[in-house]
Amino acid sequence: FSLYIDVKHNYFVMLKTLTYSIEAKDEYTRGHSERVEEYAKIIAKEMRYSSSQIEDITVAALLHDVGKIGIDESILTKPTSLTPEEREIIMKHPQISVQILKEVKLRPIVFEMILHHYEKYDGTGYFSGISGEELPVEVFVLSVADTYDAITSTRPYSPGLSAEMAKDLILKEKGKQFHPKVVDAFVRAYDKGNMTVLVRNYEGRELAY
Repeated sequence: FSLYIDVKHNYFVMLKTLTYSIEAKDEYTRGHSERVEEYAKIIAKEMRYSSSQIEDITVAALLHDVGKIGIDESILTKPTSLTPEEREIIMKHPQISVQILKEVKLRPIVFEMILHHYEKYDGTGYFSGISGEELPVEVFVLSVADTYDAITSTRPYSPGLSAEMAKDLILKEKGKQFHPKVVDAFVRAYDKGNMTVLVRNYEGRELAY
């Protein structure tokens, strides 16, 4: 059992090391995947997911942006808003992520979460336009967590919004961008004080506020 725990621990250390190496290309997204991991786990626990489901969500959260390694650094670190063409390029990173990871023995649900985390519940999302009823609910756990961190994080072209404003924006997208059950779980977790926003101090450590 101790050996199993050691192997599991080293596995997640390896995943986090991989995300560190990718996010090192972009000062403003450093730590993003780990924050998304924490937010996604909180939502998943609120939804009473099993430990194996939470583990799948954890892996997907840590790896969901791996494909950004294939995106030109000038786009990733651009200090102003992206052009429509640049946005189209960066939106391709979920497919690149799956291509990079296809030889890794990950559960199919992990690939689905990574590939479809830009889809919308109403079927108007990227890249397949699949509706929420055709996708695993876990996809939207990752999507809500990813969006929550994006909204509350400071970028070169936009200051991060407050947690309360982020909650309101996510709530407005209930049944549109996000699965209603996931939004409900997110709001319950938020109202319990569990969705504390994580920020980085000048040394790069994660802090809560």
